[in-house]
Amino acid sequence: MRFILTLVFAAAMFVQAAFAQLETSPLSVKSGDETHAFTVEMATTPEEIQQGLMFRQELAPDAGMLFDFGMTRQASMWMKNTLI
Repeated sequence: MRFILTLVFAAAMFVQAAFAQLETSPLSVKSGDETHAFTVEMATTPEEIQQGLMFRQELAPDAGMLFDFGMTRQASMWMKNTLI
């Protein structure tokens, strides 16, 4: 029974983390004469970067996520369990 309760608790923590939103920042992208405004979540820790947008059911049309690796580098991404 104790093992089952531990599993349930771990699953609940995982689900909570999966739906937690990160700190947001405004982002403007200028293209030609137009400026497009976005609200982006900032993934800065290894855990946040690994989680990314996994299990998100929805995302606003003007929203997104930026991944800050702390340095300039080439990065590869696999969008595992990304539902949007």
